[in-house]
Amino acid sequence: MDLSALSPRQRLALEYLEREGVNEASVLAIYRSIVERCEEAVIPALSRIVAVKPLTPQAWPNTAHMFLGPSGVGKTTILLRLALDARRRLPQNRVVVVNADTGRGKGRLMLRHYAELSGLTYAEVDSPEDFGRILDSAAAGDAVFVDTPSLAREGALAAWYGEMGLSGRTGLAAHLVLSPLFSDAQADHYLRTGRCEHLASLIWTKLDEACNYGSLVNMAHASSLPVSALTFGPELTGSMAAATGKAVWKLLFKHQLPGEYPDADAAA
Repeated sequence: MDLSALSPRQRLALEYLEREGVNEASVLAIYRSIVERCEEAVIPALSRIVAVKPLTPQAWPNTAHMFLGPSGVGKTTILLRLALDARRRLPQNRVVVVNADTGRGKGRLMLRHYAELSGLTYAEVDSPEDFGRILDSAAAGDAVFVDTPSLAREGALAAWYGEMGLSGRTGLAAHLVLSPLFSDAQADHYLRTGRCEHLASLIWTKLDEACNYGSLVNMAHASSLPVSALTFGPELTGSMAAATGKAVWKLLFKHQLPGEYPDADAAA
């Protein structure tokens, strides 16, 4: 990088991003984007790298949502937050929470318990036929949220995909759930293990526990996936927001969580 090609403010911004944990490849991509377009600000270049697609019914119509990630990252909690919000927003629609990890007893009991308490429909799938019925219900207008087996080793997701007959299915979006507490090596591993034909976005969780947010830029650059949702607390309500550019920049540059400013769009 020829830093003399940048204005003092641009150099300060790139230096800040490096201190925030943005890696060399991502900083170089931002630099090139600025220089090639002769831009005065850094945010437009960042926006081209860190895209957002809010996880809302309007942005994802007639879609079943499936959540991928390692054990303990918060997939089940995110699923319940979205299902409870869908129940509130769409009282006339059926909201279905699906346990596709039938070997995990605790997650099964948690989903069933909240479904019974909240008027949600609980379902379990362990065959291609089960998944076919679930995807058909999403196409018919049901709000469908699917919990999956935890990502572990490379190849496991592909094998599960084959068992469930998901290849070539339409109306399904997979979201990779990550935490900024992961090292870059861990995040890269989960991106590799979570790659599948339906992978459509990144969801960031446990933001309130992190000390910096450079990994949001690194993973967006590495994956070319938009950020769809942000979570920032253990509660099932009031601690999740649909992603917006404003929310991401406030996190990155000011360490402000979505719930810390009045115009935050809390989604659940």
